[in-house]
Amino acid sequence: MNRTISRGDVVWANMDPTIGREQAKHRPWLVLSEPPLHRARGLLIAVPLTHTDRGWSTHVNLTPGETTATVAMCEQVKSMSITRVTRVDPMRYPMELVDQTHEILALLTGGR
Repeated sequence: MNRTISRGDVVWANMDPTIGREQAKHRPWLVLSEPPLHRARGLLIAVPLTHTDRGWSTHVNLTPGETTATVAMCEQVKSMSITRVTRVDPMRYPMELVDQTHEILALLTGGR
């Protein structure tokens, strides 16, 4: 990879093999972690993205007002090896939307 992966980036990762209800296959993920973790441990923390907006309270619509939704599935948060990443998209989501995912994760994990 030519550029540093940062919070708010969309990466494509191959998640197979998976178990149970884990998000599978080659799919996009919204990165929530910062580069120091990526460098120190070779890991990143991310949530999978989907175009299916079910309106769940654990989902964040990253494209409000657009015809096709892109939704972050916060209940599927995952730590993954950077070696799973096959591509980094050139765009980065605004921090306000990334912060919304952090707020939902805080609620899901008992944080404030």
